[in-house]
Amino acid sequence: MSGTCAIPATVKDSAGNEYKVTSIAANAFADSDVTQINITGNITSIDPKAFANSKVKYISVKDAKLTKDAFKSLLKAKKGTQIKITGKNKKTNIKNLKKSKAYKKGRVKLVKKFNKKTSKKK
Repeated sequence: MSGTCAIPATVKDSAGNEYKVTSIAANAFADSDVTQINITGNITSIDPKAFANSKVKYISVKDAKLTKDAFKSLLKAKKGTQIKITGKNKKTNIKNLKKSKAYKKGRVKLVKKFNKKTSKKK
């Protein structure tokens, strides 16, 4: 897996049964080349080790209603990870993010737009 990963609101099994995706597991992005994650819809929890050993630098949260504990996962995110929060639960998610240790320690930064700097070779 590389680039951007969009976490779907639902998934279907081989029999066509549909299930809500409500959480992100430990080491979900470990050793992958994913640099951006788009979290939407039904996600409420993120394991504290979800971003361990990952290259994730950009996290977009839209409409998901994350619990306070979900933001503990950001302690394992790369230093300087940017988080953009939009949608119907924006106010609550920003409040919970600002209470997190990762935010208070400067490990993650709340942004309105991702600042993806590209280095130019001379």
